[in-house]
Formats: sequence, structure tokens, C-alpha cells
Amino acid sequence: MSNSPCNDPKIIQLRSLAWEQPTEKLEALLVKYQAQGRADISYAIKSVLQDRRLEFCNQ
Repeated sequence: MSNSPCNDPKIIQLRSLAWEQPTEKLEALLVKYQAQGRADISYAIKSVLQDRRLEFCNQ
């Protein structure tokens, strides 16, 4: 099994929860969790924000 964070069930769950939040809230949460050193949550939020940017650019 790969060690990729994309396959980590915790990251998958965090991404699912993050998708439900507005972008502005996610940006604020990202700052908070980065300051707390929460790499897992930060990664999930960053990946959702990146996906949203790509989705917006591809419209």
C-alpha cells in the first residue's frame, strides 16, 4: 500500500468535511491549523482549495 496522503482514510475524511465549508472559512482554518502544526488538516484543506481553484479555472 502506498504512503501517499491521498490514500490515507483520515485525509479522505478531512477532505470530505472541508468540501462542505465555504472557501473563506477554509482559508482562515488553514492559517489556524498551520500555526498549530497540524500537517494532516493543513494538507486536506490545501488540497481542497487547490481543487476549487482548478475547477474555477477550467470553467
